Amino acid sequence: MATEARTTLLRLASAVKLTEPTRMERLTVEDGKGAVFAGCGDSLAAAALSENYGHQAKSSGDLAWRSQRSASQSALVAISSSGASGATVLAAQKAAEQGIATIAITASADSPLTKACDRALVIPSLTVTETVPAAGYVMLSLGVLAACGVDLSGVPALIGDAVESLLEPASEAADNFPVQIPWGISVLTLPDMRSAGEFWSMKLIEATGLPVRSVPLEESGHVDYFIGPQPHVTVQLVGSQGRERHAELADALSRNGHHLVSLDVGRWMTEARDLECGDDCVAVATGIVGAYVASDIANRWARVPFRDGAVNMDASHIQLGRGTD
Repeated sequence: MATEARTTLLRLASAVKLTEPTRMERLTVEDGKGAVFAGCGDSLAAAALSENYGHQAKSSGDLAWRSQRSASQSALVAISSSGASGATVLAAQKAAEQGIATIAITASADSPLTKACDRALVIPSLTVTETVPAAGYVMLSLGVLAACGVDLSGVPALIGDAVESLLEPASEAADNFPVQIPWGISVLTLPDMRSAGEFWSMKLIEATGLPVRSVPLEESGHVDYFIGPQPHVTVQLVGSQGRERHAELADALSRNGHHLVSLDVGRWMTEARDLECGDDCVAVATGIVGAYVASDIANRWARVPFRDGAVNMDASHIQLGRGTD
């Protein structure tokens, strides 16, 4: 990993450690009625953490643009750092119309999303300059854990420590990407690494402009051996779950022409402190380093992040007011 990327990553880890913990009352799961955590992009990747606590993670668009009534749920937790994501605001408004309790997780205390929800958890922002951003994801993830009732005492420090510990393994993973630019990239995970996998996929797209997909491990096992003969990279984020299955599938895909890149974080998961969300902390840290791996390989392939300004980054097509009236 390039020196500049390493320096920025360590700066982000230090900033995370200084984050003040937040606490929210645990969202109870009664009679199968968990909450739905909804977001888009980085927010949806953070929302995936909620599934470890009996909740569901869904795309805000799936809730905003559907005509059917939402399934039974105890609450909707709407996630948007800016608080202006159109689909997320609309999802919160629809839930409120159906009498469902709504909670916002956002960095903007005075935003359309906070106004649409019954209450809000306002997360702090990290002021770290990044080429491919990860700071928002880590803060949204802390907000999701807080909304799940996790005591965050010591959690930011654990995430920061895990980022530092994963720096060298992540650098090795980056070095294992091929010299030749592939036609596409798949990121394979099991549920313990699902949030990280979703985030890696987005950061690889942002950084390289290549088609990237996040795939549950077993689905890859069913269909990915058909991918080829064009060059394809398969990334495995290996946590504490299904380690033997990860190894079996890596062997099968390699024999069928895939270039395999593996980041094994299982060791750091077993060494995580005795915290309720220790595994989740390592998963978030794994997601964070993915942004820097993406930036590093984009530089190696001479791919400029965000297509060097060719992509309209004002987000007007997803902000409130576009198709949400």
